[in-house]
Amino acid sequence: MESSTLAMLSSGAGYLGIVLFLGAYLGLQLRFLSSFGYAFATLNLVATLLVLFSLQQTLVLDATSVLWCWVVISLMGIARTYLINRKLAFTDEEKLLIEKRMSKAPREFARRLFDAGNWLTIEPYIYLTREGRPVEYLYYLTGGRAEVSVGKTRVAEVNEGLIGEIHVLSGDAASASVQTQERIRAFCISGENLRHLRDSDPQAGLFIEQLLAASTQEKLMSANQRMSGGR
Repeated sequence: MESSTLAMLSSGAGYLGIVLFLGAYLGLQLRFLSSFGYAFATLNLVATLLVLFSLQQTLVLDATSVLWCWVVISLMGIARTYLINRKLAFTDEEKLLIEKRMSKAPREFARRLFDAGNWLTIEPYIYLTREGRPVEYLYYLTGGRAEVSVGKTRVAEVNEGLIGEIHVLSGDAASASVQTQERIRAFCISGENLRHLRDSDPQAGLFIEQLLAASTQEKLMSANQRMSGGR
């Protein structure tokens, strides 16, 4: 290969590597990328190899040493993610919740969330939230029937989904009461544990916010459909 062509390839590889470095870091800061998964480490690995290729014409010992260390660190990150995902085990109930509510979340985050809560069998006529009282727990109902009421008026019925997602992080008072109408299975996590997960890792906080926001949006759309159907 002619030296001029190789020089052009080296220069292009270097610029592309810089773009990937900056893009990966920007994606992490803007929360488009997660530190949990493969994407961030893989982008750094590819970017490092491209920059190393660009330096082959002008060998700079200090720079290449640092970059080779970066390659090793990136490979360690990818290997760690693989080993963690391989070791993680989930029950059938946990797999169902992941499938329905957390399909885009990394398995490592899902495991941490489940470890911070408990699976419960809840008897009929138990209040999960009480109107006007602080929301202390987030519930995920796997099935069954729970009644939502405001004052003495029944406004909705929940068969599957999250309960308490609007106020659990703030601990504010519930705007409605939710009472089970039959025995149900539910995953339960306290607001305190949820806040600890959110505050301990920005990426975990992102997934928690997305989980709660998606459930809130789903309920608002359902309420709008009911109102439209009642006109």
